[in-house]
Amino acid sequence: MADRRATSILPDGNYGDPVAEDAQKIIQVSKNSFYAIVGAVETTLSFMQVTKFEDTIFTRLGIIKEKNINPWLDENKNTLLSVPSSFQFIFGGLTSLGTYKVYSLDSKTAELSYIERESGKLNYNVFSSDCFPYQGEIAAIWLEEITTMHPHNTSRDMIRIQSELNDKVADVDKSVNKAKTIFVIDFEEPAHP
Repeated sequence: MADRRATSILPDGNYGDPVAEDAQKIIQVSKNSFYAIVGAVETTLSFMQVTKFEDTIFTRLGIIKEKNINPWLDENKNTLLSVPSSFQFIFGGLTSLGTYKVYSLDSKTAELSYIERESGKLNYNVFSSDCFPYQGEIAAIWLEEITTMHPHNTSRDMIRIQSELNDKVADVDKSVNKAKTIFVIDFEEPAHP
């Protein structure tokens, strides 16, 4: 889930005024994969285009070609480190090895990390902006508090929980609004008649 406010990035790297209230920060590649942007949206999209990210990392069916990730990053690391504005670039979904992973690329360090889906286990990352007035861990603590108060057995439960967290962050972070984009890979078994 992501909010939909895009905020200008000033030459000094600070956040400026909102430039759009309905920006698409999560893009569905296929029913099993996506990419998302936190931070400088336009800079990220330009970086992706220049480095041929989508063509290199995803198959035509939207499956992540894991063997291409590290070579792509190695080839484009200098370009990434020289971009004028910082961003987190998140992409994930079904991999060529049959697993589900969510990767996160930090433009400031060019470090790539990932979490892998484990059935029955809740894994998450919370990406807060530089406008978030508290320590970065506070958003994760809020998410843990919300999940403790509410059941989180279904995709619908997790959407409600993420929505509540987004709205709580939007109340204190000028770069976040309460309009949301949601992308779900549904692992739940369909009900049989």
